[in-house]
Parts: sequence; C-alpha cells; structure tokens
Amino acid sequence: NACCGREVMRCASLALVWIAAWAAGATNDPWFPCSPSEVASRTSNALLKWLVLDQQPIPWDMYCLNLSVALDYADPGSRQINAWATKLAANASEPKGQLWMVAGGPGECGEELIPTLLKWDMMSLLGGEYDMVFPDHRGTGLSSALYCPTPTLTGAKACTDYLEQTLGDGLQQFTTSNAARDLHAMLNTASVDGQVQHVYAISYGTYLMQRYLQVFNQSKDWPASVILDGIVSPDRTQFIAYDMDVSNVGRVFMARCESDLFCSTAFDGYSPNTVLEKLFYLVDHDLPTCFDSLNQPLPFPFDTHKHMGLSFLFSSWLFSGLDRVFIPATLFRLLRCNKDDVAALNHLMARLPTTSFSKIPYNVPTSMNFTDDILLSINIADSEMLALNPDKMPTTAELLALSSSFYFATYQPVHLRLWYDYWPTYPWDEYVRGFPKVDGLPLLLLNGNLDPATPVYGATEDANHYTSASPSAHFVLVDMSPHATLVNSPVTDCSIPCGMQMVVQWVQGGYRTEAGPDESCLAKLQPIDFAGTLQATADRSAELLGTSDMWQL
Repeated sequence: NACCGREVMRCASLALVWIAAWAAGATNDPWFPCSPSEVASRTSNALLKWLVLDQQPIPWDMYCLNLSVALDYADPGSRQINAWATKLAANASEPKGQLWMVAGGPGECGEELIPTLLKWDMMSLLGGEYDMVFPDHRGTGLSSALYCPTPTLTGAKACTDYLEQTLGDGLQQFTTSNAARDLHAMLNTASVDGQVQHVYAISYGTYLMQRYLQVFNQSKDWPASVILDGIVSPDRTQFIAYDMDVSNVGRVFMARCESDLFCSTAFDGYSPNTVLEKLFYLVDHDLPTCFDSLNQPLPFPFDTHKHMGLSFLFSSWLFSGLDRVFIPATLFRLLRCNKDDVAALNHLMARLPTTSFSKIPYNVPTSMNFTDDILLSINIADSEMLALNPDKMPTTAELLALSSSFYFATYQPVHLRLWYDYWPTYPWDEYVRGFPKVDGLPLLLLNGNLDPATPVYGATEDANHYTSASPSAHFVLVDMSPHATLVNSPVTDCSIPCGMQMVVQWVQGGYRTEAGPDESCLAKLQPIDFAGTLQATADRSAELLGTSDMWQL
C-alpha cells in the first residue's frame, strides 16, 4: 500500500486531487500527481532510484509530465518516445510561474538536481511562487532512456549491436537538436496563461539551451529568460582537449595556494606547482614517496599506475569547492611522510574505492552499479562534441599519452575515444557549431573563474559574444567558483551561495531590469579554505583522512 503511516494524510490529499481532476474531465492539465517511489519504479537508473527514494521526504507536492513525441521530427508519424519532466509545485495561492532546471552531462537526468536544490530549499527562496520543473533529456532518466545489457568498454561491440537491433536508425535521432525540440514541446504543453517560464541550464544543459535558441529562433518561442551556468561553447567545445583545460585550471588553483599565506608557508616558500612537479617526477621514476610506507593495499589504479591514480584523484577534487583544498594538503603529506601522514594516507586509500573512482556521491551505497545514462553521453559527445574536425581525430594512444602527461586528468577523452571506434555516430545537422541570435532575450550568463569543466577563458569569450550583441544579456564571473556557481559560490554572511542568490533575484524580477542581476554577494565570497579552519572542511577531513586537521603541521 503506497499510503502508509506518516503519509496517510498526504496520500488522502492526492486522492482528492485525482478525484477533482476526474470530475473536471482532467483535459487541460497535463500534469499528474506522482511520488518519488513512482519515479523510481519507472527508471533503470540506479543513481536516480537512490536519489529519489533515500532522501528525506520531499516537502513539496510532486507532479509528473509524460509526453509522447516523435522519435524523428522530420517524420512526425514515426515511432513515438517519451519526454518526461518532474515538477515540484508552488504552494502560493497565485503562482507566478515556472523555473525549468535543465541538467548537464550529456547524460544527466533532471531529477538528479532535486536533492541538491532541496538542501538549500530553493523553492522557499523563490517564495513558493514558482514551480520548479526538472525535464529529462531524451535518452536519459524517464525520457526513453537508452539501454543495453553491457554498457561497458569490454562489452562495447555487443552494446552497440544491441542498440542497433532494438532501435535501428532510431539511435541517430537521440541528438541535441531533437532534445531541444522535446524541451520546446514540454514548455509549450506546460505553459499557463498569466505565468512566466524561466529556464536555468547547467553545463551541457547550456549547450542544449543554446541549441534550443537556434532551432526556435523566434521570440514567441522563447522563455521569459534563460540562465546559462557553466557555459559550454557551441563552436569550440571538443572533448579531446578536455584534460588540457582541466590541467590548466589545476595549475591556476595551485597558484592560488601559493598566494595564500597559510598554504605558501606550509610549502616553506616553494611554489606548490613546483612541488607538484617534484611529486610526479618521483612517482614516474619509482623513487621513494609516502606510498612506499603505506600498509593499506592501494586501490586501482594506484596499485599499478600511481601517476594515473593521483592525477585522476586531484582532478576529481578540483571540481568540488569543498574537496579541492585537499590537493595541496595531500601533496604535502606524500612528501613529508611522518607517522601522521602514513595514518592519514592509509585512511584515504581505504576510502577511495567508495569515493572518487566510483564517480558517484560519497554516501551512495558502494554496491550500486549504475551508468548515469552513459549511453546518451557517448552518443552526443562522440557524435558532435569530441573534436572540431572529426577527420583529424587523434588515436586513443595519443590521447592516453596526452592525459598521462598532466597532473590533473579525468581521462574522459580516452574513454570517449575508445567508444568512438564502436559507436554509430550521427551526422552533424545545420546547427552544430553555430551560435543563436538572442537580441531581446533576457539572458544571464554565469561562470566560475576556477571552473575546470568550462574554463574562464572560453566562457568569457562566449559570454562576450552575447553581451556585445544584446543589451539584455549579462555576464557574471564568480571568483574562486568551480563548476556550477549556483551551488559552488559560498559566502561569508549566510548559507545561500552567491550564484543561487543571483538566480533567485533574477527570476523574481531582475531579468526585467537593464542593470541585470544583483551582484552584491560577490563582495562576500568565502575565501578558499586552504588552512582547513571551516567546520565543513574539518568534517570532510575526518571523512577522507581520519583526522579533522588535514595538515597536522
């Protein structure tokens, strides 16, 4: 029975909603009441199941939208697939509108954003006056997710054979442009007279929204405003260069350590980048480091490829505003190597199989096997985002050698290139590598200047493309922020990140003003906690290193 214990009254209220909808004919409202358990029951994505089932009860009414859309928009009578969105409903007597949250990836589904936004109760920050809507890109989550029994490199050929057997040429329709058309259909279906629609997009979601504005280039099809956070360039993105960008940002981050009094003092005045080079020289030449003193078995790939293990660990930490401060501290410990360092590094090595290398949140059950809709990610990335010139594609060996030369590396280019040899990529359409025209559209562009995924130099160039062409486009560069300024821009005077403050103010009316968003919170950004003095850093240190003092000087 879905209506158990503490949820009896909630289920009773939902029943009244269903009865009222039935009595009214339910012909005008495309949304239907749903629940986290129902969302979980409809997906094979294990991460999504965990996120929606194991969180605290969601304190907002949830509704779902399930449209049938054409697999091939050039042939509307072709096979139909699902376009799904989940909504947290406003509780105001007269809601003002909707805020659509377009996830990244490619390969993330919208509902993955819900727990993060509940952490800051963004619904309440918006006064309970706006629905928050989380659409799934086609091929992810509940929008006809791509599936094969063996979504791993070892089963790549069997996977692509299975997809071609079940979908045939239909796999070629899981494109960014068609995902934009799906989003347009959902926005149109969900529109309410007298209410506005805003769209916030993060990471790959910004690439998708720029495509949306190309495909639907008339203002009548535009939302009231668009927010792009972590700007993915429509004309320069190529995943083969991803680790080069990550490495560059890693070095900039270590230079920030050098300019910090505590961090530079810990390294006795030596450049942290120089010390980083020393560590990797020792590792690459099998010379002594603290790895040799550990009694904890080293996890993969540290057991056979310490350079790969370290560079991947450091890159994964670089993406997190909380975890990145452990890069200089861990570097320091690997070279100092006293008894405290041995104990801390043993603890870290024991933790790693359930942290960085599983690509899942630290508190997700370690037995979980999920792919984060990796097939959609491969389909789009390998088809239109891997290289500017696919005819001059580097080999897998060349990309491995390149990533292995860096001290911060995700090895994502290697992973995508390996799949590229097996994957039936789709051809570019007329929109790939193009910019939309946005004159007259209220457009807010956000990017962190320590973002390894969308580095500041590229994001600034793309933002300038828009701001120079339209007075209604505004660019805000957030100092010290890594990827996703919405949640990775802490301030000193309150718990709400600066990026979230700006987005809320923009949605509540800032988008209508020539001045753009209220940027006053930028003056209150929390400095990077290299010393580990904040409670959040101390707690994280206890998790990762077994001690609340990450340096133990």
